[in-house]
Amino acid sequence: MEGNGPGVQAVQTRLFAKEPIVTIYNLISDGRISVRPENIKSTVLDILDVAVLEGFDISKDNIDNLLDKVKLKDDDDGNAVRTFLRGISRFQALVDLPAALVSSGSSDDCNPIISPAAYFVDLLRMLKNTSSNTSKENSPTLLDKLATRRPDLLTLQLSYIILNDLIPYSDLANEAMESFIKNVSTAGYSMTDQESSEMRLSEPQYADYSIYSDQITARAFPLTVFPYSQALDLQRLFFQNVNTPLWEVIGVFGSEHRLYQTVMNGNNHSAPTADQLKLAKDVLENAAAAEYLGLSPADYVSITGTSIFSLDFFKAVVDRSIDQQSYEKKIGLLATSKCWGYDSTDDMLSELESKGLLFVKTQLIRRADITFEQFLELLKSRMLQGQLVLESSDGSAEFPGMIEDLRLRHSTDGKSKDPVTEADCRFLQSTIRLWRKTGWTLQDLDCALVSFGTRNRVHGYTANSETIIAMAAIQRISALTGIAVSMLMPLWGLMDTNGDKSLYVRLFLRGWKDSVFSLDDKGNYLQANASLEANREPLLAAFRLTEKSFSAIVTAAGITDDKLNLVNVTAIYRISLLCQILSIDPAYFESFKALLDPNDDAFIKPQTTFDIIRNFLYLTQDAGLSFPRILSRGIHLATDFNLNFDEVQFFQAQPLGTPLAVDFGRIDYKMIQLLQTYKELSSRTKTPTDLLDFLKWTTNLSREGSLASKLVVLLDVPEPRIAEYLEQRYPGQDEQQMIHLFQGTAEIKKLLENISFVDRAGVSGLTLKLLFTLATPVVPPTTTTDFENAAQLRDLLQSMPSSTSDTSLATRVNSKLRENQRSALVAYLLQHPYIKARGITDADSLFEFLLIDGQLEPSLQTSRIQHAISTVQRYIQRCILGLEKTDGVASNTINMDRWKRVENYRLWEANHKYSPTSKPG
Repeated sequence: MEGNGPGVQAVQTRLFAKEPIVTIYNLISDGRISVRPENIKSTVLDILDVAVLEGFDISKDNIDNLLDKVKLKDDDDGNAVRTFLRGISRFQALVDLPAALVSSGSSDDCNPIISPAAYFVDLLRMLKNTSSNTSKENSPTLLDKLATRRPDLLTLQLSYIILNDLIPYSDLANEAMESFIKNVSTAGYSMTDQESSEMRLSEPQYADYSIYSDQITARAFPLTVFPYSQALDLQRLFFQNVNTPLWEVIGVFGSEHRLYQTVMNGNNHSAPTADQLKLAKDVLENAAAAEYLGLSPADYVSITGTSIFSLDFFKAVVDRSIDQQSYEKKIGLLATSKCWGYDSTDDMLSELESKGLLFVKTQLIRRADITFEQFLELLKSRMLQGQLVLESSDGSAEFPGMIEDLRLRHSTDGKSKDPVTEADCRFLQSTIRLWRKTGWTLQDLDCALVSFGTRNRVHGYTANSETIIAMAAIQRISALTGIAVSMLMPLWGLMDTNGDKSLYVRLFLRGWKDSVFSLDDKGNYLQANASLEANREPLLAAFRLTEKSFSAIVTAAGITDDKLNLVNVTAIYRISLLCQILSIDPAYFESFKALLDPNDDAFIKPQTTFDIIRNFLYLTQDAGLSFPRILSRGIHLATDFNLNFDEVQFFQAQPLGTPLAVDFGRIDYKMIQLLQTYKELSSRTKTPTDLLDFLKWTTNLSREGSLASKLVVLLDVPEPRIAEYLEQRYPGQDEQQMIHLFQGTAEIKKLLENISFVDRAGVSGLTLKLLFTLATPVVPPTTTTDFENAAQLRDLLQSMPSSTSDTSLATRVNSKLRENQRSALVAYLLQHPYIKARGITDADSLFEFLLIDGQLEPSLQTSRIQHAISTVQRYIQRCILGLEKTDGVASNTINMDRWKRVENYRLWEANHKYSPTSKPG
């Protein structure tokens, strides 16, 4: 059968359809199937006559049984007849085993008799015709057994592209796990001509995202892996690889007005109230803080019991009548038992059969994925307030010597006999999840929860929204200054004295010790009413202070009682530390605080401390202002900022309390920041006076022209970009409302930050609209919108020029995404009831069960057909070696004579060629 026209394709369609053998007879008789050599044609037709009379099924029955009934000569003609009919038999098998395996193609390699695809089909047919246990009636076939574990093999479409094109092995491993989870037939993995090899290498082409959105996203256990959002993971990796983390995108493009309109679905035409905008701003701050710490919205719910959208926000914007119970259901707050991987609360609290969480070794530390030493550290933390204790299985407080005999109990009024409660279990999962997700040490987390958590007399300190915001600010200060979190914590609370790892012990009890700083006989520090002045030497050494600085700090701290106690030591430490961070003389601290922190928030709110440090360092290091000049707060600052008379007059003339007001006779820190921002923005306009003219226009009631047109002239930005920006950041705002917002420098600065971000990213298709969309938090439930947003980023990546280079954006993003998806799939499957019932408890056993190697790196590449063939070969070999006995497969079920003929592709190929000179038809 030669050529590739419509006639040939019609013949192929008939042949590959499941037609009776008489059709094949007619196709050969009419010459539409060529028989080579031609002299065997009559013999072939004779044999097909016998097949029709015998009711022979050429797609199922062994062709050798038919040939045995016909007298064939042992010469070249006889061998040619055998080869031809075996080839026809294998062609017909492509339809029946299974039907989805056949895919028409135009290439000669689409359906050759001796192709690897045909070999793969032959292996599957062998499995289909082999019972798993011949000694048992109606035993499933080996193909049934394999299909349960690897249903993806039966949806592989055998087009010519899969023969040679390489894809990462990790993609195939992930697809195998996804297919097992779904365990239903799919449309199949059919590569097309439009899918270049580079595309398949740079990103997964056939990931089943429904697995992640419908099943994996809903998981909360294991708590060190889940919740896992593949959509959020893609967004994080995308922005990480354009050198801007997602939390910064939220900070730059987050808009209270857009959030409000998004929640209202654009149906509310009235402007939001100031209170509603404040609540929306809180949502954005919560989202940015959580993202900075690496917490997803689902993590946030599991840890705090609330959403980044507070109940107050829901009542003010979404539904005034919503109550606590409805709110918790809306945000997806799971039962505590689900967070620990239990089916019910009764199971979680059970004291029978080592089932409940109170069994320390067999359940608690295994489910928490922590060591016993780490668990002991957690029990000793201040945040627990001693509410959870250990006792032996016989009820005594003495350590039995075996961890298996330890039980967790709730201590009430010093009594340790009470069972643990659901609230105890929720506290533990919340704390452990926060600890493992953020990467903080338990010691530092303990300090954070004691300082910023919600205290419950019965269950200890729990994390809330304030905790998350505070931790994010502290971590940002640490990143900005290079100072460890443990060293920063006394800025907002008493210095930590709990345990050998505490800051107090490290400062005063390492090396040379002064007895006055040691523990007293009651286990307390600094309770002897010793003199602060008399014992200042250790403080000077520990805090690296001079006598003069020490005296200045004592005065600034308002210490008048001369007592060496923890309160006074902490006060001295925090002032000395802040002075060191800002490089200011402690003698100026009181003046500094009056200027920068008039509301006394620096030692209360970490986010305020961060703003002060960042802004002050910018003014003194980047802007070049000296600290004495800032402290003077005089008219000479106009000279420092190069202000002309018109500018001074304009700022001085603005009513106090408005965004542009500056009183040069009594200038404060906000005014200094305003002037610095004005100076910075002026340098980015066409002429030095453009910004002043624009600000005058915004404050002039008789102004002419539109906001967009004025911004185009001011910033030299194309009008379409300005229009898109205004539409995306201020939806629902009319012209006058937007002009009012621009009566200051803050909004102009935000506009320039947004435009420069897009230009700096340099990613074609990354529009302002998409960035504002991704920066807007989604009201729970978030899954649908999250995956829609991720799909936009995938489309953007796919639109980029294909490249296998490690430096391409798509490759960098998807290489890490593959690894993260694999980890999530493995963790999910290890909790799957079917897998657990088989006693599979680790990744290696899981990969063995699925006949894959999930540990291979994405750099390893293979073809789909090569992977499929090796998988089936591996399964057959396991059956022969008796490794599948636990699955009900007898070790003697494989026909070894036949296996020897097909176990190697090249051997199989040699046995199935027509003749040395023939071409497969």
